[in-house]
Amino acid sequence: MHFSCIALHSDRRDREAHGSVLGLGPRGNVSGTGVPSAYDAHFLCNGWRMTTHPLWRPFNPLANAARQGERVAFRQTEPGAVQEHDSSWESQFAEVERVVTEGIGELALSVRHVGSTSIPGVAAKPIIDVDLTVPDVEDELSYLPRLEAVGFRLIFRDVMGGDPHRQLTLAGPNTNLHVWSPGAVEPQRHAVFTDWLITSRRDRRRYNAAKAAASEAVGAARYNDLKAAAVYDIYEEAFIADPHHHHDPQPRPKSTERAMSDCPSPHSGG
Repeated sequence: MHFSCIALHSDRRDREAHGSVLGLGPRGNVSGTGVPSAYDAHFLCNGWRMTTHPLWRPFNPLANAARQGERVAFRQTEPGAVQEHDSSWESQFAEVERVVTEGIGELALSVRHVGSTSIPGVAAKPIIDVDLTVPDVEDELSYLPRLEAVGFRLIFRDVMGGDPHRQLTLAGPNTNLHVWSPGAVEPQRHAVFTDWLITSRRDRRRYNAAKAAASEAVGAARYNDLKAAAVYDIYEEAFIADPHHHHDPQPRPKSTERAMSDCPSPHSGG
C-alpha cells in the first residue's frame, strides 16, 4: 500500500506560523501539558490525521557524525570500552553533582544523571552523562569560566533538538556535562529514555545487544550512530506507552541501516 503524507508541523521554526494546528500555548507548549513542542508533528496520510508524541524526533542515524563540525576541543579522558553496569557510577555522579553545584552555585537549576550509567542492568562506556540546566546556556560568561575553574572543558558548542547546547567534559570522574536552558527538549527526551529503560527489561536487553554490536564494528560509523536505530526504536516504545500523549507509530526507514554501516568513521574522541 502506498501512503502519501504531508507534514503539517514538525519544526520549532514553524511554531509561530503553525502553532494553531496543535493548540500551542504562548511559549510553544502543548496546551495544558507544559511540554515543549519542538517536535510535535501532525501528518495527513491519505486523508488520515497522524499525531506524534510531543518529544518525538525524526530518525537521524548520522546525527552524531554530523555534529563533529561544531567541536571546539577534545575530551581530557578517552571514553573506554563498553562494560557491564558498575554500581559505583551512581556515587561518581554524586561527585560530579557536588563539583558542579559548588562551581556555579545557584546557576545550577537542575543536575540530573542520565544515559546508560544511570540505568541498572545496562552496559555502558564508563562516562557519567549529566544534564545541567542553567538560566541561559548562551550566557557563557555567567557559568563557563566557573566550570572551567573546577576542571571542566568545553568541547562542543552546538544546537540539539532545536535548542542551544554546550557539552563539557571532566577528566575524573570521566564525564559528559550537557548544558541547557530551561525548557530544552533533549533533557526531557533523556528523562523519558532513562525512565523507560528502568522499567523495560526487554528494551534493556535490546539496548545492550545494540551496544555490543556497535562496539564490535570496525571501519564503520561511530559508536553512537551505529546504535541510533535501537535508540529510535526504544523511544517509539516509550512514546506509544505514554498514557498522557497519543503517538501514532513512526517506523524508521529500514534502508538507513545499510547507509549507517557504509558511512566512514570520523574522529572518535567525542
